[in-house]
Amino acid sequence: MSDENKQYLEFIQHTINRMASNSFYIKGFSVTVLSAIFAIFANNPNKYILIVGYFPTISSWLLDTYYLQLERQYRNLYNDATGITTYKPVSTYDLNAKDYILEDDKFYKIAISFSQILTYPPILAILTFLLIFFKPDSK
Repeated sequence: MSDENKQYLEFIQHTINRMASNSFYIKGFSVTVLSAIFAIFANNPNKYILIVGYFPTISSWLLDTYYLQLERQYRNLYNDATGITTYKPVSTYDLNAKDYILEDDKFYKIAISFSQILTYPPILAILTFLLIFFKPDSK
């Protein structure tokens, strides 16, 4: 393998790592925002505060899914560049991965993937549970 090809693979790998980091940061940010919303709700038990929690959760879910899809596209590009797969001919230093969306890499399939289902639906379920069953103390 030439030095040029090794450098190209390193570029792709750095992009994959960046997408994975973005996904991790989004999950962490989502949990932080929801913790703040729950803290505000604990001090001021108003159901409208819980409704606000849906927006960051759903938007984080969509954004996280987007970055996971990009990560998978670059993994497919990496596999083609190394010769593991032959989905499409690859030219050296071409980092355009838009044509590398395989059937399992569709947005909706990633949105309901294992890592996503274990993160965002439980948060939405907790918000919904509190919204439905929470009865503020009447004074």
